[in-house]
Amino acid sequence: MPGVDLGSQTKKYATWTAQAKAHAILQGCVAIVTCTLLRVLLWVPLGMLLGLFIAPLSLMILHLPFHHVPWWKQLVWHYAVVLHMIDMPGVNTTELLARISNWFIPDLEAALGRRDEAFSLTGLPEMSAAQLTKLGTKGFRRKYYDGWVPVKVRSFAKEYCNFEHWSLEKFAEKHGDTKVYVYRNDKKTDIERIKFSELAEKVMREEKVYARAIPQILNQNPKLLDDLPFKEMGEMRSSLLGSSWDRKYATLQFFSAKGTWTQVHADVSCNFNIQFQGCKRWVIFPPSMAMLLYPFAKGTNQFFQSSFDLSNMDLKKYPCLKYVSGYEMVMEPGDMLWLPSWWWHGVENLTTPACAVACDGVGVPSKLFGTNPTMSGLFMFHPSNAIDFLLLGADDMTRNWTI
Repeated sequence: MPGVDLGSQTKKYATWTAQAKAHAILQGCVAIVTCTLLRVLLWVPLGMLLGLFIAPLSLMILHLPFHHVPWWKQLVWHYAVVLHMIDMPGVNTTELLARISNWFIPDLEAALGRRDEAFSLTGLPEMSAAQLTKLGTKGFRRKYYDGWVPVKVRSFAKEYCNFEHWSLEKFAEKHGDTKVYVYRNDKKTDIERIKFSELAEKVMREEKVYARAIPQILNQNPKLLDDLPFKEMGEMRSSLLGSSWDRKYATLQFFSAKGTWTQVHADVSCNFNIQFQGCKRWVIFPPSMAMLLYPFAKGTNQFFQSSFDLSNMDLKKYPCLKYVSGYEMVMEPGDMLWLPSWWWHGVENLTTPACAVACDGVGVPSKLFGTNPTMSGLFMFHPSNAIDFLLLGADDMTRNWTI
C-alpha cells in the first residue's frame, strides 16, 4: 500500500493494545481491592476512623467558609461526605447528605429570613482584555490565581487568540468525518458516537444534543492549538501536570444548541474557558456552597455534581437552594472565564450554536487541598484516577469523566 507505513501502524496498534490491556488489568485489581466485602471489612472502618480527622480539617480550611450554620452541624455534613465518598454498602449516603443539608434550614431562616426563590446571584467580577494587558500575566496570577477567585475577561480572544478557523460550520467542513461523543437530555445518558458533520446538523436543527469536553478535533489537527495563548495562560496559573500536558491532553471543545444545559458540578480542573461562537449563561458558586448544593460523587470521585436539575429546580425537595449565594454572567464570543478548581458551576446554552474551548489543568495540591481537602484527597488517592491518567487516551478519559 503506497504511502502507508505498515510498520509504524502495527507498532501504534500494538502500543494501544498493550495500554488497553494494562488499563483493564489494573482496573480489575482495583475492583477486587474495592469489592463490597473488603469495603465492609477494611475501607469503611478505616474511612470512618480517618473521617474523625478529615472532617474537622475540611471544615477549618474550606475556602470561603460558610458562617450561617453552627459549626457542629457543618462538621456532621463533612463527616457524611467522607462516608459518601468511600461508598458505604447498603447506605444511601446521597440521601443522608441531603437530609443533613435540610437540617440547616431553621438556622438559615433565622440568619437570613424566609426566602421563596432559588439562588441569590450577583454579577461576576470582570475586566476588559485591555485591562488584563495592563495588569499583566504576573499581576493576574497574584490577584486571581493566588486569590483563587473567578473572573471574566471581555473580548479576550481578540487580543490573545486566533479564531479565524474556529466555528461549528468550519469544523464540520474540515473535520466532518471525525467521530465524537454526543450526550442527550442534558445528562450523561443516551451516549452516541457520531460524525461531527452529523452533530453540526443536529445542533443547527436545535436538537437537544451536547458534545461536551471533546478532544477529537484538536487531536486530529493539533495545529489548531497554536491559536490559543498557552504561553500566557501558563504564566497566569500553575497546574499539577504542567502546561505541555494541559495543552496536549486537557484542551477540550464544547458544541451545543440553544436550550441545552450542563448541570451544576465542581471538579479538580482549574481552567480558562473561552467562548468562540454564540453565547452561554453561567452560574458560579464558591466551594463553601457545597453544603447547600446537594452534591454526590461521580465515577471514582472524579468530580461532584448537584442532585437537582438546574433547568427545573424543585425547591420543596431541595429547599437549601433558596439560600445559595453566587454569581452569574453571560459569555459572549471572545470572552474568557478563569475558573479555579472546586468552584461550582452550571451552564445554560443561549444560542444556536454555542461553542467554547476549555483549557483545563489539574490544580496543584496546595490549591486543591487548601480549597476542599476532603474531595481533593479522595480524588487524588483513588487508584483508578491515576490509572486513567497514565493509561487512557484523551478520547476515552474525557468520555469516562465528562458530566
